[in-house]
Amino acid sequence: SQPPPLAPAPVPAPVAPTVLEPEGRSVAASPAVRLFAREIGVRIGDVAGSGPGGRISLDDVKAHARALLTQLYTSPPAAAAPAPAAPTPAPASDAGVPPPAALPDLAAFGEIERERMSPTRRATARNLAQSWAQSPHITLQQKADVTELDARRRELRDRVAESGGSLTMMPILMQVVTRALAEFPRLNASIDMATQEIVHRRYIHVGVATDTERGLVVPVVRDADQKSLTELAVEIRELAERARDRKLGIDDMRGGTFTISNLGGMGTGFFTAILHPPQVGILAVGRAEREPTWVDDGFQPRLRMPLGLTVDHRLIDGADAARALSFIVAALEEPPELVV
Repeated sequence: SQPPPLAPAPVPAPVAPTVLEPEGRSVAASPAVRLFAREIGVRIGDVAGSGPGGRISLDDVKAHARALLTQLYTSPPAAAAPAPAAPTPAPASDAGVPPPAALPDLAAFGEIERERMSPTRRATARNLAQSWAQSPHITLQQKADVTELDARRRELRDRVAESGGSLTMMPILMQVVTRALAEFPRLNASIDMATQEIVHRRYIHVGVATDTERGLVVPVVRDADQKSLTELAVEIRELAERARDRKLGIDDMRGGTFTISNLGGMGTGFFTAILHPPQVGILAVGRAEREPTWVDDGFQPRLRMPLGLTVDHRLIDGADAARALSFIVAALEEPPELVV
């Protein structure tokens, strides 16, 4: 008699890809989970996985991020740590970012004090280093004459205040930026080098770089192109207050497609802002000042605002960036009737 046929070997269940972290520890997480972690500034190797074999899920990353935020908002500043005898370089935290060089012995030249970096500062340092290392930045600068625009803003600010908003230049800038993103959609896109694709977003979520006691945070105004000037003014004010009161959640800072950084209130003129990956554009806004400007047949005092548009040169050509910045300047200098 013939022996019975062999049963087919069981097919193993699919598992998440395992990748070695810079320090050599293997981490199991899907590409989507890794992308999410990078987007919110979480180091995937620091997350404890709850799945089989320590597999890290999206919920694990969210729980870790919430724990970091809780620590950020509730813990007092850490006491200064004693200087180590022999400082060693920290491992690279993201692919494409070289490990930092070892710091020289600064104590050899005088007294020093060491302060542990906060979670916000660590995430900011990691994300900006990754952005600078991986994205070739190019910045274009122009000044916009906002004399008439500012006069109209002053006329409308009391009406907006009745609804709980603050009609600074930021809501107006955001409204203008949303029009520019609709006109130049690549500024609202991202580049996926792993698949060699351009990812076009069908939504416009604008981040607002906000200075807080704990460092820089970027809350996001969602669907900014669908909101009125008053709605933008109210939401921007609420987000800024929640940021300074340490009440922002992770979701408040996710999903931005473009960012505005306004340092005008601090007296800054032109400056270059660093991209917030995976975004490919950021608008830097400086302090508007009155300058003698030649108009018709003589000089007049005009309120001029410095603007700097930084883009990812892998996706945005210089000429396209110039056209986009000129569009923004023209919209500020010859704005349509402001409707609150």
